[in-house]
Amino acid sequence: MTLPLWATYTALGYHWPFGHVLCQVSSYIVALNMYASVFSLTGLSVERYCVITRQRGNGSKQGRSTTRAKWIVGMVWLTAGILALPALLLRTVREVDLDMGADGEGQDGHPSSCLCDMDYSSLISSELDPAASEQAEMMWSAALGLKSTLLGFLLPLVVLLLCYGWLGRLLSRHFSLGVRPDHTRQRRLLRIIITLVLAFFLCWLPFHTNKTLSAMVELGILPFSCSFDQWLVAAHPYSICLGYINSCLNPLLYACCDPALQKHCSGLLMCVWVKCRGQKGGEEEQRKSSAIPSGTHEVTVSRDEQ
Repeated sequence: MTLPLWATYTALGYHWPFGHVLCQVSSYIVALNMYASVFSLTGLSVERYCVITRQRGNGSKQGRSTTRAKWIVGMVWLTAGILALPALLLRTVREVDLDMGADGEGQDGHPSSCLCDMDYSSLISSELDPAASEQAEMMWSAALGLKSTLLGFLLPLVVLLLCYGWLGRLLSRHFSLGVRPDHTRQRRLLRIIITLVLAFFLCWLPFHTNKTLSAMVELGILPFSCSFDQWLVAAHPYSICLGYINSCLNPLLYACCDPALQKHCSGLLMCVWVKCRGQKGGEEEQRKSSAIPSGTHEVTVSRDEQ
């Protein structure tokens, strides 16, 4: 829903023409989706591990499991909504003066460009001088960037690695203890586990690397370089797109590794192919019958009747 807005914003050289409200709402939706997607994936990994460990034990009632799942989903969205609040409360549209030409206007014929950016002025004391205020803004920007990386990437990644690592060990032990271990199924399940973790890591790593490097530059840990800063700004939209591809990949990864779904898809494709072949065959028969002279057709029909 928000992709057309941000695509236009990037294509216009980071000029936001959609107003203050859409700047706040779309920024909040982006942050909410990031946290909710990552936390949901993490919650699924924890739930999958708990389900398998309970199945190996005495088991539990289905009603309790359903109630607990609802609470977990509710907590995931509540936590994501709270962590995404800075994008809603601190985003604003501010005008930035462009390089003025001889005619007194900017390069694009406009005196200024509108940025949909974070505004930390409400968090900074008005008694600070401009230099200290600017330093405080960079500190807040770096702190919030590191917060999103820590809570939206590193912590979920650790949980994913722990859950799927324990799950892989349980599966290996389970299949090795069987009288007739199903090595094909074991390899398939372990392949799903490894693929999900790798997809999560590879898709979100560029985005959080970009944010972490930007925060390190703002904190003075890395020296500022104009070319490096331009590279971070240019890579930012692509890293965001790659991060959201992970949410699209997860159902496809599950589907590609599910033999039952593969069987159904193969049957559906075969059915469509047979139907298309049947339609082509019927059209060919109709063309052949239309090409036969009427007298010959009548003789053929009469012979068939006899």
